Amino acid sequence: MGGVSGRTLFVFDCFGTLAVSDAVFPGPDQFVRAIRRHVAIDLETASRVTSEIYERLAVSFLDVGQPQLATISVIHERVAAAGGEVDNATVEKALWDVLGTSAAGYRCVPGARELLDGISHMGHAVRVLSTCILPGSLMRRVLGDLGLERFIERAAFSSDGGARKPQPDAFVAIGEGSFADRWMIGDEVGDDIAPAERLGWNTFLVDQRLPSLAELGLGTVGVGQGSSD
Repeated sequence: MGGVSGRTLFVFDCFGTLAVSDAVFPGPDQFVRAIRRHVAIDLETASRVTSEIYERLAVSFLDVGQPQLATISVIHERVAAAGGEVDNATVEKALWDVLGTSAAGYRCVPGARELLDGISHMGHAVRVLSTCILPGSLMRRVLGDLGLERFIERAAFSSDGGARKPQPDAFVAIGEGSFADRWMIGDEVGDDIAPAERLGWNTFLVDQRLPSLAELGLGTVGVGQGSSD
C-alpha cells in the first residue's frame, strides 16, 4: 500500500488489560465527603448533587449506544444547578480523592511495562482506548503512577465525552494514521475485540489467568520484549 509506513499500531484497553484493581467502586457517601472537602456546599445539597451526578453518569456509562457524557461537565452542571460554582482543578481533586491511584488501589498488570517498552523500542506505536469515569487528565496521572504513560503516544478516554467502545467511531479515531497493521488488545470480546475485527484489525483477547502480559505471544508480528524497569 503506497504511503503506508512499516510501523504497527497497538491499541490497548486500560482496565483489565494494562491495569487492575480489587477495590469496590466507591459509594455515594465517599463522593459526598470528597465534594464537601473541596466545595463550599452544605451536607444536604452535597448529598442531592452527588445522587444526581451518580444517576447521570451511570445512565450515560451504561448506554453504550450513545456517546458518554463528559464527567467534569456533568459535575459542573449539577453543582451549578444547586447554586454552587466549582472550577476544573477542584473537581479533579474531589475525583482523585475517591478514584485516584491509591484510593482505588490500581496496580500495573505484570509484564505490561515490559511489553509496552518492547513495542516502543521497535518503533511501533502504542495507544490506549479506555472506557472510564475519571477524566482524561486523571487517567493519564494513573497511567503515569503505574509507569505506563511514557510508552503511550496517544490515548482516548470515554470520560471526556464523545464516541467510546464499542462504537466504530472510537476505533477509527484512535486508529488514525498510516500504519502497516493495527492490533487491538483487550479483555472484553464485545467492547474490545469484535468492534476492532469488524474494521479489519488484528486482535488479541487477554486471558486474565495469564501470570504476565509478556506471554501475549505478539512475537508473531515481530514484536519482542524490551528491557524491564
